[in-house]
Amino acid sequence: MKRLTVSELETYSRCPMEYRLKYTMNVPSQSLPTSDNNQLAGNVLGDVVHACICSQLLYPKLSLDQIIQRHLIDRDIMRVVSEQNDIKEMCQRAIHFHKERSWINFQTEVPFVLQLGENTINGTIDFIGQDSEGWHIVDYKTDRLASHKDIPERAKSYELQMMAYAIAAQKSELAPIKDVTLLFLRLNQSVLFPITEQVMTTAQLQIREVATAIGIPNAASTKAPPCRTCPYHHNHMCWEDRLKTA
Repeated sequence: MKRLTVSELETYSRCPMEYRLKYTMNVPSQSLPTSDNNQLAGNVLGDVVHACICSQLLYPKLSLDQIIQRHLIDRDIMRVVSEQNDIKEMCQRAIHFHKERSWINFQTEVPFVLQLGENTINGTIDFIGQDSEGWHIVDYKTDRLASHKDIPERAKSYELQMMAYAIAAQKSELAPIKDVTLLFLRLNQSVLFPITEQVMTTAQLQIREVATAIGIPNAASTKAPPCRTCPYHHNHMCWEDRLKTA
């Protein structure tokens, strides 16, 4: 039996070599290179933004500035001041998105364990909200993308991850799941994945296929891995670059 995270599934489906470098060899490369030494690594920035959005939704009477300060202090990264305005702006965009919805009920940071055949998938859903039509999943992304033109490719790479969230939520009796929304907070753009029974059936098959493939020696890379947005490629850490076209 395999125990995998949703992030592992998403990474492997995008590029087995990226998976091998990140999860098998533990090669660190959390973000693209930057000229600003005070800029937070991508995973740390995402963690702060997610935590701040969650706190603001649960405690709306607190000021967003107070919440951001608290989470930065908790992580001992108050010295990083260059991105505080960016953090606040991304949080405001997420809160505005939710204020435009008529949520009857909602849950934040929802952990799950999904059993699919012999595979156990675990992860955390950023937000699940209920309206008169059913349940809707929202996932926040803080990716540093160059322009709106990069969003379709990046959203596609997250599709399997979003489907896993929908399957997990539906199996936990939060039904019906109507859709999953990716919120790209830096560029203030959303991508909607409608959820149907056929979509769910296909997604379960894809997840099982990817989970089964993980661990197979010498797995080939996908035909067109997104090297242009891969940190290993940008940091000259992927030895398969000579075989790929970026």
